[in-house]
Amino acid sequence: METTVGDSIPPVQTPGSPRRRRVVAVIGLLAAGVVLGAGGVWLADDPHVARTERLVGTVTWSNAQTRLIAFQADGERRDPLEGDVIYSIVADEWQDATGTFHAGSTYPSCLAGGANDPVSNDHHRVELDVLHRSTGGPQLQHIAVHAHCLD
Repeated sequence: METTVGDSIPPVQTPGSPRRRRVVAVIGLLAAGVVLGAGGVWLADDPHVARTERLVGTVTWSNAQTRLIAFQADGERRDPLEGDVIYSIVADEWQDATGTFHAGSTYPSCLAGGANDPVSNDHHRVELDVLHRSTGGPQLQHIAVHAHCLD
């Protein structure tokens, strides 16, 4: 029985063959997935990225001049010996109870006092997007970057 050289050698894969294109495509997709996944993990753990926390609760005191509020989040037990938790309202944009957004440096209407009094002791339900900043001591500085009046 005679054998020819072509019988023992597998067929040559040309650069444009369908099988080779599939292999290259799969390797490319896997490499892209690894790069994107690693990038996502890096961004998620970046200590220089500020992330807000959404809180819903009641404002018990507000001062439109200082833009400070006393806020108690739902489900949070308040220790009477520790006093109120004060938040700074730094939002340039806020949302009223109907869902309308207000831009500029206006103060949220649900937090405002009377015509000649910037202080309000009315209790109002709000949703806040806040940042908590460490100042080196035991107290955190609470900063509301968005306010949504709920009533």
